[in-house]
Amino acid sequence: MDWLHKININIALQILLLFLVINTIGALITVFRRPRSIASVFAWMMALIFLPGIGFLLYAFVGRKIDGEVIYLLNSYHQQRISEIGEIIEEHNQKFDDGKISKSVELLKDYFDYSEESPITRGNQVKIIIDGQQKFSELFRDIRKAKETIHMEYYAIFDDCIGNQLLNLLIQKAKEGVKVRVLFDPFGGRTTERFFKPLIAVGGKVLPFITARDFIRKTRLNYHLHRKIVVIDGKISWTGGFNVGDQYLNETKRFGYWRDTHARIIGTASFSLQEIFLRDWNASVSKPEDYLEYDEKYFRLPEKAEYGTTQLQVVADGPDDEDQILKGGFIKMIL
Repeated sequence: MDWLHKININIALQILLLFLVINTIGALITVFRRPRSIASVFAWMMALIFLPGIGFLLYAFVGRKIDGEVIYLLNSYHQQRISEIGEIIEEHNQKFDDGKISKSVELLKDYFDYSEESPITRGNQVKIIIDGQQKFSELFRDIRKAKETIHMEYYAIFDDCIGNQLLNLLIQKAKEGVKVRVLFDPFGGRTTERFFKPLIAVGGKVLPFITARDFIRKTRLNYHLHRKIVVIDGKISWTGGFNVGDQYLNETKRFGYWRDTHARIIGTASFSLQEIFLRDWNASVSKPEDYLEYDEKYFRLPEKAEYGTTQLQVVADGPDDEDQILKGGFIKMIL
């Protein structure tokens, strides 16, 4: 029986060796099929080779890149509309003096101009807010005045006091006939579509971000919707660091005073934020009827009385962008 035992051990070792060879080949194919940094290649090779099976499971949820061409696919019509919006911005810019900017800022502006989605905009009215109480007070005021559309995307919308105040306000505006659309990340505030059911019931549209919607093909545990954008009537926009939650109002002992920065913008810089929202929304829809066209009603020029003096460039980046334009911008600022 000893010889039979030895044969079984040899067979087991051969099977194990074959498994390790297949695992290593699979690891090489998985890691090198797309361009990656040396650090990323080394880390994932170690994980995939020394954690057979488990490594591939980890990779499936946190290692896969987001393919920008698949997620943010734009047909020729929408590419044309984006170009037309850029022309509107450029024409509007002619109404304002270029102003004086330093050479270093000029170089940074030119670098970001490389991306056609980051046009310089002039004549914006910008207000910087660093207090959560003030941010929500003024944001809610703008929402109450909305006449046509409210487009909103947040990483975290919590089911708490301020979160429910926002929800009730959106419900009120939807009842008034305003088109309300909300894009959220379920992982951010641990919010589900159930929280938004009262808004949906009165005609509001609510979507989870794409990486949460398609669990099998697009789930990435380390890729989330970290943007905080509100665009009202295609003209007034908000963006910055504050999510929607009581902790940002300095009313929770756990976090103490929450210092962050948000901006209220009136002007064509809002066009860039609106375009970002439309792309994120259209990437997340599952029903064709929810798809949004790049309609002129979403891009309203400000009245002359609303003109400001600020030049502004909105730069969007994310894991779908191989150029890593924001990273390059930070490096240029350091140098």
